Amino acid sequence: MAFHPERGLLDLHGGLEDIRRGILRSVGQPLARFQEDALRLLRAIRFSAAYDLTPEPQLVRAAAELAGSVSRLSTERVVMEMMQILSSPYPRHLTDFSGCGLLSAAAASLLGVTADDAALCGRLSCLIHPGVQPGQKLPLFYLAAAAYSLDAAGLQRVLLPMFRPAAGRSLLRLYLDQCRISRHMAAAGEAMLYLMNLRLLLPPDKILNPVTQCRLQRLLARRCRLDAEDLPQIAAAAGQLLRLLLNGRRTEDIANRQADPDPYDFTVPQNIPLTLSGLALDGAQLQAAGWKPGPALRIQLERLLSLVIARPELNRPESLLNWARAARSAPIK
Repeated sequence: MAFHPERGLLDLHGGLEDIRRGILRSVGQPLARFQEDALRLLRAIRFSAAYDLTPEPQLVRAAAELAGSVSRLSTERVVMEMMQILSSPYPRHLTDFSGCGLLSAAAASLLGVTADDAALCGRLSCLIHPGVQPGQKLPLFYLAAAAYSLDAAGLQRVLLPMFRPAAGRSLLRLYLDQCRISRHMAAAGEAMLYLMNLRLLLPPDKILNPVTQCRLQRLLARRCRLDAEDLPQIAAAAGQLLRLLLNGRRTEDIANRQADPDPYDFTVPQNIPLTLSGLALDGAQLQAAGWKPGPALRIQLERLLSLVIARPELNRPESLLNWARAARSAPIK
């Protein structure tokens, strides 16, 4: 379709009526269109899931016939399409392509794994929910985790080896490098799956207390070279994804479900700061109280942060200043 300033809407192929009916079809024979550019195979899924369109049967049959063409696409093109597919507002339309082999071909191309296409479409249609990580590009890991969970070995046995060194690097980082995504996104994904892996190692009834969660996230931020302030959102996404993979529930159901305590809750209470910016006392206030700028000041702030993580009720300017003065005047043993 096109819009002409004088002639109005130009619709030579009935596109407006297709939109009104919620139908996705190609201009001409779908087999010929897909043969011209194999990327249109993945775009068919993306358009359906993005605009709430049901593909016509002829288009689905043509997609199934040419699904193997996905393997010839460059990694960058596949990643770009999958990022948008896995952020779509109408993921239920993934099941319209169930059994075509398109998503399993993308999983094989990006991750080198074999997954049943119908099962993968069904699982992803339940996992994807734009509200989980607004503005983030972590949904690629929905594809990875769902593909692994459908492996014959089972979710736990497949996730655990991902962190074992392979040629000096974890298998997970090798997969992320293969997907050619940004370093920050790869680090966020590694942190997300690391938390999932840790939860699988712990007994199901083991609940991590808030202090342990906070310290774990700070260590993970350093390990993955992330800003600690990004970890709460990553941790929340990890917990949601793990619940969905293990329970097969939709994101909306998890959000409405009240579990107390929740073994998959990686979040840290808001009154426990993860970074120095969350302290009620800053470096300028310490300098005004007699501390000199330099490494010793930074060390003092880190000590105060450790104190507040263990005892959040002390996160008040006067309490922290009194504690810092007492620590400075205490004799060295």
